[in-house]
Amino acid sequence: MNKTQFVRFQVSLFFKSDYTGQFENASLAIKKEFSGDIETQILGLPSNMPSEIPRLIVKSTVVDINLSKNRIDFSSIDSDFFEKHSLKILSILSTLLVEVGRIGVVVTSFTEVSTEEFRNIFDQSRISSIKPKEITVRLNEVLKLAGVNVNNSQTYETGVLNENTITRNGVIIVRDINSLAEDLSKNSFNKESIIGFVEASILKAKEIIF
Repeated sequence: MNKTQFVRFQVSLFFKSDYTGQFENASLAIKKEFSGDIETQILGLPSNMPSEIPRLIVKSTVVDINLSKNRIDFSSIDSDFFEKHSLKILSILSTLLVEVGRIGVVVTSFTEVSTEEFRNIFDQSRISSIKPKEITVRLNEVLKLAGVNVNNSQTYETGVLNENTITRNGVIIVRDINSLAEDLSKNSFNKESIIGFVEASILKAKEIIF
């Protein structure tokens, strides 16, 4: 059994309608929850720019945050980030006075699987003459998770992990689990269902083909 190593976690919370508050106030709310070594940048964009472009960028040793008019993203290299900081996320949402209608969870990991081992997941009778140096596989299915219809996506790609000046060859795994975009106006996530959905997605993301 190959050991899988966590790389990065991201949760994206999409608003049912655009955030209309002041981004200066949003910055203060985030600083209140994630104090310490933190840098914020408010981008002065014209009001007619697309809603998905970040207006507030926050960087810290704990988490990177992008706030757009229509979503907020939290990204961390701590595998336990959501467990440790879910209440802070909910507090920020409460201050922003936004309603969440869609959630996406992305977990990136790495495993030291050789290209040859990766190749062996395929029907060898069909690819016996192929000796690839690189392989990329993407699988997606629609299923119900935590009572919500989701895209359950898995991407596997040969690559390298650079860590402490050491380069390791293997497979980069991206698990992207997100509620359907077309259900944004229909779904409405409260505090409990946000936590339940993200926790269920994190558990589901551990299911990989290796």
